[in-house]
Amino acid sequence: MLSRLSASLWVAALTTTVATAAELKSVSLDDCLRQAIEKNLSLRISRYDPQLAQINLHSAYSGYDPTFNSSVGQTFSTIPRQTSTNLGAFTPQAGETWRDSYSMGLNGLTPYGLQYGLNGNLARNNSKQFAFDANNNPISLVNSGYNDSAALSLRQPVLKNFWIDGTRLNIALAKESLKQSVESVRDEILGLTRNVAVGYYGLIATKDAIRVQESALNLAERSLAENKKRVEVGAMAPLEEKQAEAQVAARKADLILARQNFDRAVNGMKRLISDDFGGLDGTSYEPTAVLEAIPEAFSRQDSWHKALSQRPAIITQKIDLAKRHISLRYAKNQLYPELDLTGSFGLSGNQRAVGAVLGDLSDRRNPNFSFGIELSVPLTRRLAKDRLKTERLGIESALLNYKDLEQSIMREVDDYILVSRSSFERVGATKAAQAFAEAALDAEQKKLENGKSTSFQVLSLQRDLVNAQRDSISALTDYNIALVNLAWAEGSLLEKLKVNVTVR
Repeated sequence: MLSRLSASLWVAALTTTVATAAELKSVSLDDCLRQAIEKNLSLRISRYDPQLAQINLHSAYSGYDPTFNSSVGQTFSTIPRQTSTNLGAFTPQAGETWRDSYSMGLNGLTPYGLQYGLNGNLARNNSKQFAFDANNNPISLVNSGYNDSAALSLRQPVLKNFWIDGTRLNIALAKESLKQSVESVRDEILGLTRNVAVGYYGLIATKDAIRVQESALNLAERSLAENKKRVEVGAMAPLEEKQAEAQVAARKADLILARQNFDRAVNGMKRLISDDFGGLDGTSYEPTAVLEAIPEAFSRQDSWHKALSQRPAIITQKIDLAKRHISLRYAKNQLYPELDLTGSFGLSGNQRAVGAVLGDLSDRRNPNFSFGIELSVPLTRRLAKDRLKTERLGIESALLNYKDLEQSIMREVDDYILVSRSSFERVGATKAAQAFAEAALDAEQKKLENGKSTSFQVLSLQRDLVNAQRDSISALTDYNIALVNLAWAEGSLLEKLKVNVTVR
């Protein structure tokens, strides 16, 4: 018994020494929130999502980037000499041809589905033919010339891919995904703010619990000292002294546990508001606020309206429904046959010199144009029909998910309102219970001094007072945490705590 008590005293002394050696920093809830939003690693990781979504949106517009193409080439061929067994027949002479060609073009797509192409070509044609002159001497006949062309071609869908095509689909979905990523970060900020606020109130509660246990230990030690005096003069049985010693040991154990809970609460806060847990080694926090029970007016309908209009989870679900309707619109459009209007206009030239052939283009001497309608009708459209069915089923499922989330949020809000109300009522009840416990202990101590009570009764009432003080702290903590949870469930916690954060 004595060795156990000594060990408890040693542990208590060690805990006190460690707590004293730690660097104590006074922090408010605003300080903790500011540091958390700036340094919390999970939030910093989440902030990359909107940036990545913005890059994806920018990439989706690449479907409208024009494509430049060019080519340079040469072709060469020989004309084989034809032979005949008839010596009197005419035998054509051998020859060769070669062609140098240059081309360049620009092709692309407009936001309205119009496809365009602007192409230009320039070619030099050369031929050489071997023959004989009148004296039967071999000669070579060389012919050279240039031709060029420039043309603009257009293709405009009027059914399939008219209202929406693959590029417009990707852009629209990327825009909605960007909104989702922003809401995801806002949800992360809301959750972090909630955790910091709850952790801060827990920090206050564990600090108050230490004060309660220290007061209880002092009270138990005073009772022990008084009982020893009574035992020495024979006014009290030794057993009652042992009961007081047991009370002191129990209160010391409770104090050790209370300090442990406070240290763990400090560690939890460090993890939330810092990106360097090791760098805060030896640092402890002293909350500057106190637990209060400020009355709140609750309106279930107002809370439901807030939650269903500004909670990130419900907004994200609405965005998901919008994305599905965009995909449905695309799937419907893909059922139409391909009916395209086509047209082209061009110029061409054919001269023996480069300047002359380019002059044909500049003078628009040889214009040409074309226009038409192209129709392509799939015979089954199986893939398009199946995709449309898939999109419709996806929307039906998403609507049920939305309804289920809506019901869950409404129930969650209602639960937090109930908890807030009952916790506020508990605050008043526990304060009254604490006051009664203090009065009862004071009266019983006076009776003990007059010899009309026992030490056991006093020690029992001391335990009741400690429990009443614990209950009072618990009720205050639960009420403040319930208000935080209610504001979180409504999506209004940032406004309530005046946290201004811009998500980019």
